[in-house]
Amino acid sequence: MKIAIVGLGYVGLPLCLQFARGGVHVVGLDIDPFKIQAINAGRSYIEHIEGAAIQKMVGEGRFSASSDFSMVEGVEAVIISFNSNCGEDLLDISSGRGGVAADLEEQVCSDMTHLHVESAIHSRVSLLY
Repeated sequence: MKIAIVGLGYVGLPLCLQFARGGVHVVGLDIDPFKIQAINAGRSYIEHIEGAAIQKMVGEGRFSASSDFSMVEGVEAVIISFNSNCGEDLLDISSGRGGVAADLEEQVCSDMTHLHVESAIHSRVSLLY
C-alpha cells in the first residue's frame, strides 16, 4: 500500500512515521524545502521526534518527502494535515481557487483514492471540498 500525507508538521510527520513503521510506503508532501531536505537526509526538525526514526524509515525506502504534488498519482489514500492556526489560509485548503484540494483534484479524484483531512479545526471544513 502507498499513501501520501500532505503537511509535514507536528501531526503530519508523526503520522508518516507511524504508517511507515506499519509497512506502508509513505510520500510526505510539503511546500517547505527545509522540511523536505531534513526528512530525506534523515534529520528531524521537531523536538520530540528523533532523527534516527526518520533515518530508518527513509533508509528502508518506506518514507520520502517531496514538494512535487503530482506524486499523489497512484496512491491509495491522501491525508491532508494542516495547522489549526491557518486563519484565512483555511479557505485555500478546500476551495476551488487554487487551494491544496483543488491542486490534488485531478490526481485524487479516482475510484481508488481516499481523501482525508486531519486537523484540530472545526469538522465543517472537510465538508467544504
